[in-house]
Amino acid sequence: VGGSGLYIDSLIFGLFDYDELSDDEELKKNQKTIRHNLNEKLYKEGLERLTEELKRVDEETANVMDYVTERRVIRALEVYYLTGIPISVHRSKKININFEPELIGMKLNRQELYNRINNRVDLMLEQGLVKEIKSLKDKGYHYKDYNSLNTVGIKEVFDFLDEKISYDKMVELIKQNTRRFAKRQMTWFRRYGKTIHLVNRSTGQPIVC
Repeated sequence: VGGSGLYIDSLIFGLFDYDELSDDEELKKNQKTIRHNLNEKLYKEGLERLTEELKRVDEETANVMDYVTERRVIRALEVYYLTGIPISVHRSKKININFEPELIGMKLNRQELYNRINNRVDLMLEQGLVKEIKSLKDKGYHYKDYNSLNTVGIKEVFDFLDEKISYDKMVELIKQNTRRFAKRQMTWFRRYGKTIHLVNRSTGQPIVC
C-alpha cells in the first residue's frame, strides 16, 4: 500500500489514536493553538531547541526516535501539551491481533528510484501543484496550523508562496527532501529484518537478505 510505514505498524502492533483526543470543539481549538505556537517556535528557534524541549517532557520518545524530524517532534510535544501525558505513555497501550502478517516489499536500484522521484516532482509541477497549494493558502490554510499540510512537496510550495525561497530553490528542495524521505522509508522497513520479504522491482526476483 502507499503511505507511511506507520499505517503498517498500526495494523500489526497498534498505535496511540491521537484523533480520539480531538473529538470536541474545545480540544480542537486548543490543539490548533498549540500546533501554531510550536511551529512558530520551530521557525524562530530551530529544531534543536524543540528537541531539547521534548527531552525535558518526554525523554523516552526523544531517545527512541530513529531519526529526528520537525513533524515527529512537534507531534510529540503537541500530545504532551494537549493531554499532559507523554506520547510514550499513550503508545504503551498495545492491541492484540488475531492474524499473522506477511510483509512483502519491492526494492529499486537507488539511482532509478531517485530518477523516478525527480521526474515525479517535475510532473506534479506541470500538472498544477503550485496553483493547488495557492488555492489552499487563499482559503486560510497553512502547514503551520494543519499538520496534514506539513509534508514534503507541500511545505516547500508554501514557503515559495510566502516569498521565503525562490521557485528554483523550491523545486530543488522538493526533490531533495523527497529523496531523503525515501531513504528514511528504506531505513524504516529495514527494522523488520528478515520478516519482510524483498522483491527486486526490475526483475521480480526475491532478494536474499
